[in-house]
Amino acid sequence: SDIPLPDYNPEKAISILKDAGWEDTNNNGTVDKVIEGNRMELSIDLLASPSENSKNICLLVQSSAASGGVKINPVFKELRTIVGEHLVPRNFEMYALAWSQQVGDYDPKQLWHSESDTPSGRNWSGFNVPECDAVIDQLRETIEQNERIPLYHKWQEMVVEAQPYIFLAAPQERIAVNKKFEARVSAKKPGIAENLFEVRRVGNTISEQ
Repeated sequence: SDIPLPDYNPEKAISILKDAGWEDTNNNGTVDKVIEGNRMELSIDLLASPSENSKNICLLVQSSAASGGVKINPVFKELRTIVGEHLVPRNFEMYALAWSQQVGDYDPKQLWHSESDTPSGRNWSGFNVPECDAVIDQLRETIEQNERIPLYHKWQEMVVEAQPYIFLAAPQERIAVNKKFEARVSAKKPGIAENLFEVRRVGNTISEQ
């Protein structure tokens, strides 16, 4: 479904922060506020893996947030450390991760149901919307595909409206395969079933192309 996405509006962000008492009183580019007698700058640690893609994402977020007066501090750690020391115990301010789709229909419960907001669950954002829980439960109990699709759309609309995650991109990749092979597409990375490759036959002979 064509779900409207939030507008990128730094001016509105600055206005919302100002209404909450955050302003750049010392003109250093970062908004600040007096909290319990101490002037605090709005600074957020962003956890990410040390990969090149993650570093580029951090630069993008850092630049966008700076336009609203928010300082982003990238903190690079290995994924296992991020999950074990920060996400599981909910000890973080912000994190950047990538998710990949597995074979078959997507089950949102793992990331988006309140029952998964536990140390052993993966609802690390703490997303807790009873109406969304109900849609996910119904989706898991519905078999007919024509009935499941509207439920997926409804669930997506709730997530987009709440914005527990900032979705940046859903990348697509092109895969080139030599025409002498018969390749089978797979939903799993790298997008082809490598163990099912076959040499293409032309008539009764194996292709030499």
